[in-house]
Amino acid sequence: MNATPPADEAAAVAPFHAVDRPLGHFDNRELSTLALLAALHFAASFASNVSGSLVAALVGPAHVFVSGLTGEGLPSLLLATAVVLVPKVGAATYSIAVVWLLNAVVTGTFSLVSTAMVAVSIVVHELLLGLLGVTLESPWRRPTATLRRSDVVRTAAAVGLANGAALYAQFAVSMYFYDFRFDAWYVHAVALVTGVGYGSPGAAVGAAWGFQLRKTSP
Repeated sequence: MNATPPADEAAAVAPFHAVDRPLGHFDNRELSTLALLAALHFAASFASNVSGSLVAALVGPAHVFVSGLTGEGLPSLLLATAVVLVPKVGAATYSIAVVWLLNAVVTGTFSLVSTAMVAVSIVVHELLLGLLGVTLESPWRRPTATLRRSDVVRTAAAVGLANGAALYAQFAVSMYFYDFRFDAWYVHAVALVTGVGYGSPGAAVGAAWGFQLRKTSP
């Protein structure tokens, strides 16, 4: 029996060995990848915030369900792409932190509240990505030339659930620091519809895109 895989399959599998390094270690290629995707994430979020203000003037509080397509779905797509390309604990932390720092520098809004919100987001994303095996004992590190549906579902679930949980936590932070009051139905609708409902499909697309990018990466 010939144990040597065909040339095209070997070429597709080869890039997957590049990420098999000690936990918490990132090389320059991986850091550059995370930085590039974080910059795209920031650009998408910033544009969504600007356009969301215009939508809010037209439809009021319901604007979150419209702007959430780009405000939650697209960032989830890019975050999923990042953790597929660099499937390690800490990849989400780098990505989310860079987006927050870019936003703080561009808008000049360093504050305790924004720091608390980004810290909460980092914790829930790392926790769920690790628990569902996206970054910890990641299936994305295993050599394969075929996209596995289970890996996409796992990644979509982790990013979507983390996105929803982060929105719940950020509502709590806003209510604590600013004494804001939100109806329970509104909090649940925003977290579940925009966070999970928009985030999970976006993350599924990002996972598939990340897989294709890994097959062509150096």
